[in-house]
Amino acid sequence: MTIGNQIKLLRQAKGLTQRDLADALFISFQAVSSWERQQSQPTADMLMTIIEKYQLPNDFFMTPTSIQKTTQEKEQILRGFLESLKYCAHTQPSYEIIAQFANLPCTIIHQHFPDYDVLVNQLMMSVDEQIKPIVETHLLAHDDLITTFSTYMAPRLYAEREKLHLLYTRPYLRETWLHFIKLRYQQLIAQCQPNPIATTYLLNVLITFISVWLSDAHPEPLAAFQQRIAQLTHVPIQSWSK
Repeated sequence: MTIGNQIKLLRQAKGLTQRDLADALFISFQAVSSWERQQSQPTADMLMTIIEKYQLPNDFFMTPTSIQKTTQEKEQILRGFLESLKYCAHTQPSYEIIAQFANLPCTIIHQHFPDYDVLVNQLMMSVDEQIKPIVETHLLAHDDLITTFSTYMAPRLYAEREKLHLLYTRPYLRETWLHFIKLRYQQLIAQCQPNPIATTYLLNVLITFISVWLSDAHPEPLAAFQQRIAQLTHVPIQSWSK
């Protein structure tokens, strides 16, 4: 469906004439007529005005093709961002550098991520999206936190070790990442663990374990790390899967 048809159907659903819609948008009714007859298209700013005025979803005027294109571009940007981190050890990469690694124009990055903090948060969400659901599943099944951490979470951390290593070792990301995971997992654990003080202590200990482990460019093998956790927590590894 074209944008003009979408506007026409929206107008009709609201019981508006072309002049009514034009008056609401402070434009001429000829402009509305031109949109609906496919002779011109509203600007991006005008589309946002319509979305805000009639409380529509942000992707209301996006076709399936444009949604897929947007998703692909965002994934490409995040891959480029991760790749750029390998070469920017001490200073955060600029959008220009990220654009080179993403093989996209810098304007496309600004279009999807106008704020650098939004880009960083999206990167962290994308890295953690393979990890948090596993933790949540086992905590909701009433597995204890150490069991969940070592038996189920640690293997996923090890699988994502190259990405996580960058987050733990880049000084311009490290504190943001630590704050991100503390908030994300503290809220999750608080839903399943009754003692908030014990949860806070244990969460900080586990974050420290992970931080030390994955800050190494060549972290010790998963089995060795699990054994280390067993020794440090005095929990026999055989009992974790019970």
